[in-house]
Amino acid sequence: MAMTNDRERNTTWSYLVEFLTDHRSPWDRGVLDAHWDTAAPTSYIRASLNLAKKKRRRFFALLSSWRRHYLNGLIWGYEKELERRVRVDEA
Repeated sequence: MAMTNDRERNTTWSYLVEFLTDHRSPWDRGVLDAHWDTAAPTSYIRASLNLAKKKRRRFFALLSSWRRHYLNGLIWGYEKELERRVRVDEA
């Protein structure tokens, strides 16, 4: 497994732990990730929205409530950004 040079830790597992336990709810994490994509082109946001909707129907999302709530927040954030772009005529 890959080790970082600066901190000497396992990047795969440390990233996963930080991602899952960053003192944010899964919904907040999904909304924050969607917010980071607001500078992207509309086509990218639409493609990401479609992918997130597909992932929400997959097996892992059905098993993991954390993943399901994360994807719901991500989808909500993308949908609100697309609504905002239509409202201000940025599309």
